[in-house]
Amino acid sequence: MSSEIDVVNYIVIGIGINVNCTEFPDDLKEKATSLQLELEKPVDRKKLLASLLNNLEIYYKEYEEKGFESLRPLILENSITIGKEVRVIYTDREIRGQAIAIDKEGKLVIKTEKGEEIALLSGEVSVRGLLDYI
Repeated sequence: MSSEIDVVNYIVIGIGINVNCTEFPDDLKEKATSLQLELEKPVDRKKLLASLLNNLEIYYKEYEEKGFESLRPLILENSITIGKEVRVIYTDREIRGQAIAIDKEGKLVIKTEKGEEIALLSGEVSVRGLLDYI
């Protein structure tokens, strides 16, 4: 992300989707899945990409017109992170705790084991699953 005071120049979004994978390495078999495995049929990658980009454009236009707060309820409703134990790699440190909110600026709020609340705008977030962080 690049920003100045009250101006965001650009944001980089990284999305990883296992689309038509049917086999995973032994160390990932318990954690990983794919759209094909979940839907029990192959997925057309071009249609998936088109759908993702179309929806991203719709939400981006809403963000431009109404701001982040208009999208926040939808984000909270669909978040698999809020209420879960998470590990965040942020710059050169690791933070563990419970994801408790997404604030009005879009920051993920984490409550650490010591009770400290930390709001992060970026970082690599992993949710704790049954076996480990995924």
